[in-house]
Amino acid sequence: MRASLADLVENHLTKRIKTKNPASDEVTAKTLFKVLKRRITADQASPFLDALVEDAALYRAMNEPEYGKWAKEEKEIARALSALVTLRVVQQTPCVLSVLREYRVTKKLKKKHVEEAIVAIEKFHFLFTAVTSQRSSGGVSEMYAALGRRLFEAKDTNDAVKVIRPSGENFPANSFAGGLRKG
Repeated sequence: MRASLADLVENHLTKRIKTKNPASDEVTAKTLFKVLKRRITADQASPFLDALVEDAALYRAMNEPEYGKWAKEEKEIARALSALVTLRVVQQTPCVLSVLREYRVTKKLKKKHVEEAIVAIEKFHFLFTAVTSQRSSGGVSEMYAALGRRLFEAKDTNDAVKVIRPSGENFPANSFAGGLRKG
């Protein structure tokens, strides 16, 4: 099951479209072209498209982990991504895409941070869907979108790590973290 275009627009592309008025950030798949045409200037177009191409490769690696080029030490990340695909959950897409971008493109996150975050998300969804046979609500999707946006806006490694390893309730697996994290 892949994330729909509407999900990607709502949860991912809107992060790349900067506005001065957050209330006007509501972008749907139907209005995407008009909004992009209005908000992306000619000098911003090339970098915007380059970023989308980078994100497309990350998106494919996230949804088809066997496609991604994973180093030997990244196999646990690929395995957790494969498990998310097997569980057919998509709510985490904007967050996981941001985590992968901050690891592979901006280098704000280290492998241990990425592995910890993606494995925690995988275990959360395994417990939630496979063990309890429940489906998450729209609140979980909104939370992941917010985490993805905050990660996208992180200025450096410390800010990025604070987003994915907050001291409390914001990360979905934190309620299970004590029993799930390694070591």
